[in-house]
Amino acid sequence: MLKFYKKNNNAGFTLIEVMVAVSIFATVVIIGIGSLITVNKAYDQSKAQRVVIDNVSFVLESMAREIRTGGRYTDDSNPTAPGDFSVASTSEFSFESYDGEEIWYYLDDSDPLFPVIVKSIDGDLFVLTPASIKVQKLRFLIDEGDQANPRQPYVTIQITAEGSDSGQRSSVTMQTSVSQRLLNTAFLNN
Repeated sequence: MLKFYKKNNNAGFTLIEVMVAVSIFATVVIIGIGSLITVNKAYDQSKAQRVVIDNVSFVLESMAREIRTGGRYTDDSNPTAPGDFSVASTSEFSFESYDGEEIWYYLDDSDPLFPVIVKSIDGDLFVLTPASIKVQKLRFLIDEGDQANPRQPYVTIQITAEGSDSGQRSSVTMQTSVSQRLLNTAFLNN
């Protein structure tokens, strides 16, 4: 018995169909890679900002913890004694710690490329900020009230810093206020 096979002309893709399929695939891949690059860049930017925020937050909390338990607040231009009430804005700040040590906080910008926050305890210096963080501004606002408005002394600390991670630069400004825990007896004596 003889069998005749019919030739199938539809077995495969034409050149035009292959070119259209490859073009659509290439377009989808290019859009996907572009989206991936954008998401990766946003991740690097948020990571750089997180590094700066974490470091500045750590320094700010460390300073606030010690200032809160101290007393006899002093700025670089206007030492205050009990009964001498003032409001001062300054870049240097000292106080007496709970165990009687004199502690200073200030911005050391002697190296303009890497300004850092320094803590001095009875003359011993400690750098508080890492080398990856460039501190642009450190301000202390000291408010000890006055006779008409007696209140616990408090200090507002403001830090502006910049840092980089994975080639991305980020800047942040953080601020906190700290109230002295020790009872201010200067008003009680009047």
